[in-house]
Amino acid sequence: MHSSVMRSILHGVTPDRIDPDPFPHVVVDDALDPALYRELEASMPPAETLLAGRTLENNTPYHYSAGHILAEASPRWREFTRLHTSHVFFAEIVALFGGTIRALHPELEARAGKRLEEMKSSIRFVEPFADVALDCQIAYGSPVTRATRCHRVHVDRPVALYAGLLYFRRGDDDSSGGDLELYRFRGNARAYDEGRCVDDALVERVKTIPYAANRLAFFIHSPQSLHGVSVRSVTPHPRMHVNFLAEFPENAWELAA
Repeated sequence: MHSSVMRSILHGVTPDRIDPDPFPHVVVDDALDPALYRELEASMPPAETLLAGRTLENNTPYHYSAGHILAEASPRWREFTRLHTSHVFFAEIVALFGGTIRALHPELEARAGKRLEEMKSSIRFVEPFADVALDCQIAYGSPVTRATRCHRVHVDRPVALYAGLLYFRRGDDDSSGGDLELYRFRGNARAYDEGRCVDDALVERVKTIPYAANRLAFFIHSPQSLHGVSVRSVTPHPRMHVNFLAEFPENAWELAA
């Protein structure tokens, strides 16, 4: 049996939990009720479904978006995904991070012609684009045949507002690495390549958030939201997480010059 009301990954998190260093983020252990986490873990779609015919490459993330989950996954996964692509969830994010978003992006509301609280949300790739489109993706990080980073230090796309990563590390996963790393620029130099990656020489690592079951990391995007993933050891185990995101039809912010 499970309770009738499913609670979001940010349930009960208050603004005083936001860590500003090196950029605004929260880390929540046991983000989901343990019983719900176990249900979702047990009914996680198999690798074949998540890969959807794509070629398996070394230490590479493959995303299985809300549209696929809502059409194909178990009832609990559909319920979980509906919640985390809903306006209720977006309102929860605004209540928690509204001040942070306004500080990082002071022109965003003026450009949109409405306050964050007034913005309408839609489900990305499923519904017509509203003011902001939400997604909740299962991310399958493929097994590692050669120790590498799946993500160098980078910032996300300027259309994106936030990132949430809820880890589904398996109990028998004895690999090392795959941790989320948060960075800041060492000095005044700013340089991004075509993939918005930043050279290691320009940054310093400030915080490591270990890859652990039912741990959530959630942060707001900006030119300072430098993050990457630590080197994963050779392993047959996948790196599993759920990725929460929101994007605008046009850039929410611009890369720092």
